[in-house]
Amino acid sequence: MKHFISITMVLAILLSSCSSAESPVLTSQTIIVYSALQGGNNVVAQIFAKGTIRAVDVNGNEKALPVTLNKDSWHSEMTWSPNKTWLAFSTAYENAVAGGNSDIFISSWPDQKQIIQITTDATNDIHPSWSPDGVQLVYESNGIFTVKVDCFMLSQKCNTSPIFITNGSEPVWSPDGKYIAYNGWPDLVNKGKILVVKLQYPDVFLQISPNDEYCHRPQWSPDGTRLIFDCNKGLYVVNSDGSNLKLIADGADAKWSPDGRLIAFIGGKSLESHLGQSVGLGTFDSPAQLSTALFTIQPDGNYLRRITSDNYQSIAQFFWITPEMISVP
Repeated sequence: MKHFISITMVLAILLSSCSSAESPVLTSQTIIVYSALQGGNNVVAQIFAKGTIRAVDVNGNEKALPVTLNKDSWHSEMTWSPNKTWLAFSTAYENAVAGGNSDIFISSWPDQKQIIQITTDATNDIHPSWSPDGVQLVYESNGIFTVKVDCFMLSQKCNTSPIFITNGSEPVWSPDGKYIAYNGWPDLVNKGKILVVKLQYPDVFLQISPNDEYCHRPQWSPDGTRLIFDCNKGLYVVNSDGSNLKLIADGADAKWSPDGRLIAFIGGKSLESHLGQSVGLGTFDSPAQLSTALFTIQPDGNYLRRITSDNYQSIAQFFWITPEMISVP
């Protein structure tokens, strides 16, 4: 037991110095592109509800949708390589609709002329996250695995045998490449706990979430010093060593801006009384959803702001988009 505690303390100390030297793109230079189900609070609107993809800036102004991000190039759980020339995604939504299992793919970006399937097993492979050097992906399957993908990008023969890291879900790679944050599922003791593991010591983890809550979707700040995740009570920000845990808002699916100055998230009726209406047609395959909106907030919990104005849409996915991610060579 003493050995476990000492290693955990060392992990916490090392995490406190985790950072990335990459220069951030300023928030003012970015937009948020999101997908949503649009409908309304009456029967006719729900019957004809449809999906849409839209763009907005951090001031709430509607923006033109980038030509490289449209309904034909939109995928589940998109995440861009560090140099923004490759895209990783899962087929979670597509295969759920078709009744199959999800796999991980990568594609050249922004042209998407090369689309390469990375995983082919019979389990659901979801939540891809790039290593900071762009060489590997970490993803969730029957546990958490890493796989090398750089050989595909170099048109070389690849050994795609995945490497098991630990039991868990929703993994994200730290900006310095040394750690992975994840949800402790399916470990019954740590299910719903946000944990951080050092890749050199995958059997030793640091819990950074509250003991009495079920939590999801950890995300590292761009400099690697903090994380955000959502629990039953809302969004928490915490230092990477587990210190200074703070509840900042009621919401879910939070993502840091590229410069780390803002956090965008999906919020509902608790933040805005006009939200919470039924959106979409409730069917066996796709139940009706409640309307939600995108909000931004500072990591210290100040300056909460709603940035989407439609009261009759349910946000499905959103991504911070920088100019380099949508430029066409």
